[in-house]
Amino acid sequence: MRSLHRTSALLKASAGALVVSLAVLLPRTASAQNKIAIDVGADLPQGSGNDNGWGVGGRFGRQWNLAVIKLTPEVGFSYHDLTGTADATAWNILAGGRFGIDFGLEPIVFAHAGLGHYSTSFGDHTSFGYDIGAALDLTILPVVSFGAHVMESGISGGNGSDALSWLEIGGHVSFNIGE
Repeated sequence: MRSLHRTSALLKASAGALVVSLAVLLPRTASAQNKIAIDVGADLPQGSGNDNGWGVGGRFGRQWNLAVIKLTPEVGFSYHDLTGTADATAWNILAGGRFGIDFGLEPIVFAHAGLGHYSTSFGDHTSFGYDIGAALDLTILPVVSFGAHVMESGISGGNGSDALSWLEIGGHVSFNIGE
């Protein structure tokens, strides 16, 4: 009889340990939050006629937190000013997303596409705009994160106009808003 009581107590303790283990090990429920971000960087153009410049941009999206994975569909804009004989200025209005893995220090890949326009001393051109890149973010406070990014960005050519592209190396800060 004593052995039956011990077996029952052991089963109850095992079941309790299993419930606690599952609660700790299973991913947290999915959550979402609005994000707004500001990007600033040094632009290194490719091709002739342009020298180094700078860029600034803004993004807004909704970040979905799924265990350690973060998905962020977003829209944004950017403005770039390049020096040199072409004296190019460019802007993009883009939509796309980010994919990150949150380990405290969060590696991210991203891509966006949309409308781009540039003006040079040789003329103007509006066409397909894009960016693709990677970032590394650090979240110290739950509402603010910051990091560094590197991306290839540009505006495609066509109708007798050349493409304009540049490598941007920069930083960004993002804020959780609402909720």
